[in-house]
Amino acid sequence: MTKTKNGKTAAGYLRVSQARDGMLADSIYRQEIEGYASAYGYRLAEVFADLDFSGRKGSKARPAFTTMLERRDEFDLIIVPKLSRFGRSMKDNLAAYDVLEGSGVGIAFLDLRMDTTTSGGKLMRNVLTALAEYESDLISERWKDTHRYLAKNGRHLGGVTVPFGYQYVDKQLSPHPSQAPEARLIFERFAAGWGLRAIARDLNERGVTCQRGSKVWNQSRIARILDNPTFAGYRHYGDELTEGQWEPLIDRKLWERVKLTRMATKASRPALNRKGKGGSLLSELLTCTCGAPMWRSTASNPARSTYECSKSARKREGGECRAGGVAAGRVENIVTEAFMERIAAPFAAHVRKAPERAFGAATPREDSTARLARIDRKLETLVRLTLESPGPATDATFRRQAEALEAERAEVAAQAARDEVASRATRARADSLDELRARAADIRAVWTAATVSERNEMLRTAINSVTVLPDRARLKEFMIDWVAALEVNAA
Repeated sequence: MTKTKNGKTAAGYLRVSQARDGMLADSIYRQEIEGYASAYGYRLAEVFADLDFSGRKGSKARPAFTTMLERRDEFDLIIVPKLSRFGRSMKDNLAAYDVLEGSGVGIAFLDLRMDTTTSGGKLMRNVLTALAEYESDLISERWKDTHRYLAKNGRHLGGVTVPFGYQYVDKQLSPHPSQAPEARLIFERFAAGWGLRAIARDLNERGVTCQRGSKVWNQSRIARILDNPTFAGYRHYGDELTEGQWEPLIDRKLWERVKLTRMATKASRPALNRKGKGGSLLSELLTCTCGAPMWRSTASNPARSTYECSKSARKREGGECRAGGVAAGRVENIVTEAFMERIAAPFAAHVRKAPERAFGAATPREDSTARLARIDRKLETLVRLTLESPGPATDATFRRQAEALEAERAEVAAQAARDEVASRATRARADSLDELRARAADIRAVWTAATVSERNEMLRTAINSVTVLPDRARLKEFMIDWVAALEVNAA
């Protein structure tokens, strides 16, 4: 679409921060835009609307607003019912003004009756934009104060923050008739040993609907429910917990068990291979001809996945390497077979000589309860000494030592949770020691049962690096650098 010959083509723009059923703001703004265009002889080509989008600084991008700016050459005028509907960020608004005015497009703000094509109009526009941002900041501060007040008094905010299993009626949380039993079941099954994926699969198979109508359950949804203290009757704001004024769906003992199990099973460190999200067999092993690490590409068809140089000129802007990628399946098969051939015999011999504790026998460890009691006694002694000898130097020393003890306490609690999970797994194991030895001695069986990250750990204990050889042939060759001990055994 292009401008009409008489230069009278206009577009409208409106934004509503929170879309609600039965709201009238959308239709009212549209009527105002249409009325202005008709009164001043403009042909209204289109009205761009962003519903349920904030105009504050740092908020998510507004798709209709972006499309309007991209198509600005089609219009002579943008009609906006209110300045605050255009946006509340001084920086973002000024940038949009420059883009529109640089293309010869005027802006009409109906609430201000302002002509932005004059110097005085531009000055007033900028002043009022600054006031709109100031008003937005005040609203944000009032919301934060409200959240803090509600948290202190154990009241829930309601709205989109109402978790699955609850309903918000008369400004109070109450158990949802159909969802509450499902929420309890999620906690009970996780405590009984179910994994996140298994719980999500069961909910999907039974057609259980999520809180806001979605019918797709995944591990992330289940994890958010298990980590939410609301179900145990706690109100949380930031890192603070207070007693909530609603009926808990689970008892505190079950909540503590789930919390400890979650602490024990969460990843202790981020994925090593950021590009491949930690799912690459050759993470931290495969290097390009140029010496740079290679990352596994993600593809909808795994058979087409490749390892690409992290400095690839073909894949990355500013990259220098032109060696090209290698087929992921081929290089992984080559490395796996070489690993099996070299490690199978020494691995089986090692397993046959391994002590019984390697197969599940408990390793002596200081009792966690005793360690926690000892830490508490140290804290009590520290507090008593501080009260007896007050002063700035004493306070600084107290804070430093108290922080160290609290960190030790958290580590002991996490270790206790891991020990409990390991103990339950050991008690549930029915295989005999001989069966375990025979099974563990079969390296291929161990490999098949392992996850990708576990296989990567196994490879990195035996291999220093895998390097793509400098060869222009279509099928690349690779050089495996084994750890010194394996070189000696192979010899």
